[in-house]
Amino acid sequence: MSAHSIVFQCKKKRQLALLYLIIGAITIGFAPVLVRLSQVGPISTGFWRVAIAFPILTLLSMRQGSTLPNDEEIPAFKDYLWVLFSGILFGGDLATWHLSIHFTSIANSTLLANVSPVIIALWGWLVLGKTPKKKLIIGLLLAIFGIAILIHPSLHMNQNTRIGDSLALITAFFYAGYLLVLNRARRKFTTFSSMALSTFASMLTLLLITLISGEAFIPTTETAWLVLIALALFAHILGQGLIAYALPYLSVTFSSTALLIQPMVAAMAGWFFFSEHLGAIQIIGIFIALIGIFLAKQTI
Repeated sequence: MSAHSIVFQCKKKRQLALLYLIIGAITIGFAPVLVRLSQVGPISTGFWRVAIAFPILTLLSMRQGSTLPNDEEIPAFKDYLWVLFSGILFGGDLATWHLSIHFTSIANSTLLANVSPVIIALWGWLVLGKTPKKKLIIGLLLAIFGIAILIHPSLHMNQNTRIGDSLALITAFFYAGYLLVLNRARRKFTTFSSMALSTFASMLTLLLITLISGEAFIPTTETAWLVLIALALFAHILGQGLIAYALPYLSVTFSSTALLIQPMVAAMAGWFFFSEHLGAIQIIGIFIALIGIFLAKQTI
């Protein structure tokens, strides 16, 4: 194969990866709409989201293989435990995020849940002792300032809205932990095998929380099932799968920028489907926070 052909194929793969990344981010951006439309409880919705996705991910992992083809070392028992632990954290992420969507606006819930890159960057600085970059400091300050602008109206609203914003922030910590653990766990597993294992742990975690909460659990109409199936197929499998495929082919800077489409899509979806109007000041706050998140992502 000529050098020109290799360059052309690499360029084509990057272009395809960019398309997949954007489609994945947009798909996940519509997930809050389906969560809000669900006819079972928010935590139950999270359970069905992963329970429906699990057998499909298992079949995909069987085709892909369980471990990386270039990894000579067979995964040890502790490696499986790390993947399962990431699934428990993701279960906590879905439980708190889905609850927050029912208490606060979709824009607030999604943006606050997406500050996880800032938390990961802070983890590297405060816990791992990495010297903080100027981008992290600026990004952190911008993210805090933008979020303060966004949630300021919530402080004057009812208690439910404040609870929703708080749950969304807790979600960001769960998701940051999930990404940190999964990054360590995925070193010996293929994409779909790690997704299948973590999804299994998420399913059990959410089932336990659902049973404790006493929420409405079993869907009783065809529409209810369709919403849950759409959430599993589009948000969990298609959205996450496309992003997982695309990331290795794109630079961190470019990927970070494209993934910020998700909270913007969610905000527009909240406005379109549920008339959750945002004032000019709140829109400015969203963009300031997104810039801060973008800068923080560059330091991860």
